[in-house]
Amino acid sequence: MSSAIPLAVPIPNQAFAQVIVCGPGIPGPNGVMNIPCPPQTRITSAADANGNAVQNGGSTVSTSITFQVTATPGTYPGNPIASFQCSLDGISFSSCSTTNPATISYNNLAVGQHTFEIRAVDTQGITDPNPATFSWTITMQPPNHTTITSVVDGNGAALQSGGSTVSTSITFQVTATPGTNPIAGFQCSLDNSQFTSCATTSLGTISYNNLAAGQHKFAVRAVDTQGNTDPTPATFSWTVLTPTQGTQNLINTINSFNLPKGVTTSLEAPLNTALTRLNHNHDTPACNQLNSFLNQVNAKQTNGQLTSQQAAELTQQAKAIQQAIGCGNVGGMLGQTNQLLNNVAAVAEMTIMTITILSRSNAGCEKLKLMTQARLSFLPTFSITVSL
Repeated sequence: MSSAIPLAVPIPNQAFAQVIVCGPGIPGPNGVMNIPCPPQTRITSAADANGNAVQNGGSTVSTSITFQVTATPGTYPGNPIASFQCSLDGISFSSCSTTNPATISYNNLAVGQHTFEIRAVDTQGITDPNPATFSWTITMQPPNHTTITSVVDGNGAALQSGGSTVSTSITFQVTATPGTNPIAGFQCSLDNSQFTSCATTSLGTISYNNLAAGQHKFAVRAVDTQGNTDPTPATFSWTVLTPTQGTQNLINTINSFNLPKGVTTSLEAPLNTALTRLNHNHDTPACNQLNSFLNQVNAKQTNGQLTSQQAAELTQQAKAIQQAIGCGNVGGMLGQTNQLLNNVAAVAEMTIMTITILSRSNAGCEKLKLMTQARLSFLPTFSITVSL
């Protein structure tokens, strides 16, 4: 009869792993024994929810992780693998799979360090005495990819970063991707001012009004429910033009169309006159010249000298300039002022009168002043105060 040969079963990838002596005919204090060999467990891979591999001792910003595991039956008597038992962060082992190989997943884990242990169990209930272990750290991920999805000025015209408008109002639509925590809102900075809260929804709408002419810069960053902010804010820059600058910009747009010389000259003629009027603060004549320009645009679109797209662009710019000057406000004020002057003229015995004209534009003030002077010229003494 041959003597039994003990089997030394090493446990791979395990520091200070116990070496199990097992097999048939193992001598012991109570005689020869047949000692079953336990299964051996191995973690073959780990990946986070983004599909990124995670190394043992490594880190991830994901709060989810998936392990691929396998086990080898003991060499004696070779009992098949029945299941796996798992432990996360030191809790008691419990059954976590009945297949070999197996996929084990955890979700919604807290930020910080974690340790995963797994051991195979064979059909005789013999467990791996040296579970496979894996440690990793979940780091906090702030919100990211803060994005400005659209920008329109006060006239509803779309605006590109680096562009310009004569409107003194602007509206931004913004969004972002959540990190570890949900998005609570957004913080904004205008013209390098300190970031302050500007929206409390995950899809933000931010507006600014009454902006000064000149260059402006907008920056926005998402903030999560724990106060963590996107480290890379989205930015947008633009220029608010004066009506004079806007008119010159309109002339430049016409030149960019490369129209026939006669068409270009006739379109630019009223705009050049409007520029002269604006430079002398004569807004009402400038409004009239812009109206003449719009009539020409309509006529040239009708006869095919301008495409519909070209006409739409020129019309949008011209109307924006009129809005900035206040051309659209003059008509209504004239009617109200005319009624007021009818009432004043009825009081013929007045010898001294002070009239204050309130207007939202130079154009309105200028025209109302001329009307007032004409209607009250019969009075011996009166004065007019113009207030914007």
